[in-house]
Amino acid sequence: MFCINCGKELSDRAKFCYFCGTKTGTETDAEAGKIKTEEKSIQKTETDLQLEEWIQKGKQELLYQHWEQANHYFEQVVKLDFECAEAYWGFVLSVNQCRNQEEFIAKYTKEEGEIQREDLEAVDHQKNVEEAVKKYEVRGFLYEEKIRQIFLYEKDLHYSSEVLFREKQYERVKEVFEEDQYLKRVFQCAEGEFYRNVNQVRQRIFFVWEERLSRAKKQEKEQLKVIMEDYDAFLAQAKEKTEQEYQCAVEQQLSSYTEACRYMKEGQYAIAIARFEKLGDFKNSSSFLLECQQYEQRKNPMSRVGNGFIAANDSDIIIGSQNRNYWGNDYQPRKKSHSGIWKGLGIAAVIIVIIFGIGFYQLEKEGRPYVNFVKEGHPNSYPGITYEEAFHSFFSNPQWYYFEAETGEDVVEFTGNCLYYEKEVEATIQFVLDYKNGTFETYAFELNDIPQSKLEMWALVDRIFEDYQDSWN
Repeated sequence: MFCINCGKELSDRAKFCYFCGTKTGTETDAEAGKIKTEEKSIQKTETDLQLEEWIQKGKQELLYQHWEQANHYFEQVVKLDFECAEAYWGFVLSVNQCRNQEEFIAKYTKEEGEIQREDLEAVDHQKNVEEAVKKYEVRGFLYEEKIRQIFLYEKDLHYSSEVLFREKQYERVKEVFEEDQYLKRVFQCAEGEFYRNVNQVRQRIFFVWEERLSRAKKQEKEQLKVIMEDYDAFLAQAKEKTEQEYQCAVEQQLSSYTEACRYMKEGQYAIAIARFEKLGDFKNSSSFLLECQQYEQRKNPMSRVGNGFIAANDSDIIIGSQNRNYWGNDYQPRKKSHSGIWKGLGIAAVIIVIIFGIGFYQLEKEGRPYVNFVKEGHPNSYPGITYEEAFHSFFSNPQWYYFEAETGEDVVEFTGNCLYYEKEVEATIQFVLDYKNGTFETYAFELNDIPQSKLEMWALVDRIFEDYQDSWN
């Protein structure tokens, strides 16, 4: 018989080519499965006896831990019998410095170093939060911050796992049996009882690592169960609460839209504009907002510039600018008729201060009814809320003053501090009174002594009363 790969002549019983290692194709199905029936006993030749002697000597050297000498005997065996599985097994033991198969099993099931554990997250909570924000946020009514606060989970969602570590260990062991050339030859050439023996060694090693991996997975599953039971309960509650907030916000949104449409119909465009701006793109709020702005501009030919200011032209200023713009004579804040009493003070300063103190007390006493008249008043759209309640809730350091303007009008001036684009500013609002007829109007509005438009003033007043109303709902 000749090798089908290299063409060398072989014996008729050869299963592999002695020269290139190619299978000859003479194996039966039973031989391919590595389990053969006992062959008929044949007379041992002198070569067979020599091979047995070298194998026994190699095993003896293994017991003495003479690894190189053991290798020498196994090499002699392979030179004569290229398919001797026992010789290849001897190579495996000597290379791994194991005296027998029990030491080989112990070596490949031994724990080396510390067990490495991964810090894993049981669930992507941030993803659930982002989905909730996207689903439930209602512009102007249910804010992202409120949703995030509801979904704030303070418990730790992390756990430690050694599963990946065990999986990598098991894979490394399996790679040894798949890639080690001597071990591959052992399982290629072994048959009968010897095959069953070495296969049992492999199974015992694999079984140990499978057990360790199984325990690690069980521990991981138990940790996840404890974490997820609590988290699922929290998530259900958070979703239920957010759903309630969402339904309430939707109702408020619809109500606000209805009110904005009513203000628009009544011609109260400044209030309608503030409402439609808050509603954003809800229904047709955007188109109604544009329509209200156009109507308002016809009444007051100004255009919106900067960050929310109403200005007459491009030279108008933002808070903090050094230049003041021209606002027109009919919109100048009223000046106090007694503002010039401080000019020309000299040596008689003390006397004048005393006189002024007495006069100021008398003025304050006389002006108290006017101040109370404004404090106890209310806008038509908020009949149940007084100016004093709303302003004192919105502003810090609120102050009320009365004076008679140069034009002879009775004026009540309010000052207070508030935040404007995250910066604290001083707001001044003037009310011109028709005390005899029992009416007054919001007349002028300044931020840090810089006049603002009437549209901005109306929007602010509406915002103040709306916030106060919402705080009591």
